[in-house]
Amino acid sequence: MTQHESFFQQKQPAAVLKHAVLSEYTRVFASAVGPPPVWVIDGHAGAGAHESDNPEASHPEGSPLVMLKTARSLAKTQTINSIFIERNPAIASALEVNTAHFRAHGLGVTVLKGDVEDRLPQAWRLVGNDPVVTFLDPFGVAMSRAMMTNQLLARPQGARPSEVLLSINVEAVRRIGGNFTEDVQGKVMPRAGRGFYMPPT
Repeated sequence: MTQHESFFQQKQPAAVLKHAVLSEYTRVFASAVGPPPVWVIDGHAGAGAHESDNPEASHPEGSPLVMLKTARSLAKTQTINSIFIERNPAIASALEVNTAHFRAHGLGVTVLKGDVEDRLPQAWRLVGNDPVVTFLDPFGVAMSRAMMTNQLLARPQGARPSEVLLSINVEAVRRIGGNFTEDVQGKVMPRAGRGFYMPPT
C-alpha cells in the first residue's frame, strides 16, 4: 500500500482542517455573493468516505460528504451545486455511490472522472458566470502556471465572484527547495550531486 492510499484509510489532521475550511468558508461565501446558485469545485475529491479495516466501523466522512451536508443545511436560503473531480477511476466510482443519496434528494452533484487540469474546463462550463469557490489540495507541490492563470484566475468579464483556495505542502516545498541554488547569472539551477540534471557549461 502506498503512502497516498493509506491516507484514505483514516481521517488525517490535514483532512480535518480541509473539512472545516471547506464547510465554514462556503457558508460565508454563499451568504456574501447574493442570489443563488453558488458552486463549489473540489479538485481532488476522494471517495467521499474514508475506508476502515473494520467492516462494522463507521466510515469518517470525506470532503464531498462534508460539503454536501453543508449544502443541505443551507438549502432553505441558498442553492449550492457541487462538482467533485477525482482522477482515480475506482475512487471516482465510489464517490458516485457515496453521493447518490444527496443527489436523490435534490442537491446538485456532479462527479467528473479525470485529472483536475483536464476536467476543470468542463467544470467551468457547468458553472457559467455563477459565483464559485474552487478548492485544490493536491498531494505534492506541482500545479502548472497555465492552470492557475489561464483557468482558475481567468474569469470572463461580468462573471460573478469566484475564489480559489489552494492548499500548499510547505514542508514538501522546503525539502525540494533545499536541492536548488542560484547561479552567477541569477537563474535558479539544480544543485549538483542531488540526482538532478546539470546542463553543460
